[in-house]
Amino acid sequence: MRARNIAFAALGATALVATTMGAASAADTVDLGAKPVFLVGSYATADATAASPVAARVNAPVVYGDVTSLPDATKAYLDTYKPTAIVMVGGNAVLSEALQADLGKTYKVSRYAGATRQETAIKLADLASKLPSGTKGDKGDKGDKGDTGAAGAAGAKGETGPAGPAGPAGAASAKGDKGDTGAVGPAGPAGTAGAAGAKGDTGQGFSAGGTAGQVLTKKTGTDYDTQWSDASKKLSSASFANSSGQTFASGSGVPVALGAPTRQVGTMYSASAPNAVTVTEAGYYQLSGSVRLSGNGAAGGRYLAINVNGLPVTASTTSDTGFAALNADTGIYLAAGSKVELFFTNSSSAALTLEAASTFSSTQFSVIQLSSTQAN
Repeated sequence: MRARNIAFAALGATALVATTMGAASAADTVDLGAKPVFLVGSYATADATAASPVAARVNAPVVYGDVTSLPDATKAYLDTYKPTAIVMVGGNAVLSEALQADLGKTYKVSRYAGATRQETAIKLADLASKLPSGTKGDKGDKGDKGDTGAAGAAGAKGETGPAGPAGPAGAASAKGDKGDTGAVGPAGPAGTAGAAGAKGDTGQGFSAGGTAGQVLTKKTGTDYDTQWSDASKKLSSASFANSSGQTFASGSGVPVALGAPTRQVGTMYSASAPNAVTVTEAGYYQLSGSVRLSGNGAAGGRYLAINVNGLPVTASTTSDTGFAALNADTGIYLAAGSKVELFFTNSSSAALTLEAASTFSSTQFSVIQLSSTQAN
């Protein structure tokens, strides 16, 4: 039941963060700089899920850290990326105060944590409401000011002629008597009808064209500026199944081979970029993956993760059993161009192999775009 509770908490945190993402006022805006990084605990799945949509809002990567130190891969990434700020997610149990103090020697560090993972998600939701809606671009170089042209010569002023003499006043005419008002004459005969006027211009009316099932929609706020549109929009999705026979060496971490999708709406999967799905439209997505391994009883952990742009956004609970079914899923906001992959890590002492396609529980992976109603 613990894995299911973590999943429910993670999805609830994602929904809470998604509903609070709005434009922050200038007075409440939190400035994380141009290149912030979100740091979560290596095993804090709920924290990683809640932090992902907030990080996506400012195009920030999500990286993992251990309780008292950073893995070598994370240290190397920070040294190369040179973030303007590090946002630590979670309490001292997942990321210690000593680690925060050590990072504070080099970077600007802030922490968002609550007594429970739900409270941590609420603090992240508050941070999301105070983040700017986009990253400010670099200011362009100022062009050189041109030389001032020479002033033109002033024209010569003409002389004013002398005023002419005033003429004599004319004599006043006598005022005539007011005549009597004449009687009203009889009405004249009706005139003939005039010629018909020219035909006026055709009115705006509706846009011509359209096909069965389409509806008329506004293109802009201008009157009569309309167009025919499809009544409903097809949302992108890609689903994969029965990818079998892949072997993972001991101590390896590699993407799970996908092959062609069993079902696809849109063009998220391409054979030219195997083992990955490329999101073509920004929006909220449901990511789900599972594998079943042919067990060998070897000691050591193995876990399944879903990576976005090379970084995990959710992972299964580590399994130490021989025959193991591992599952990972999350709901998350993804930017257009994001690359999603199913990633398996074998920390056991021997090689592991996916079960054959004929087995009832072989590899499954899906990336499904959610409508705005589902996402909210």
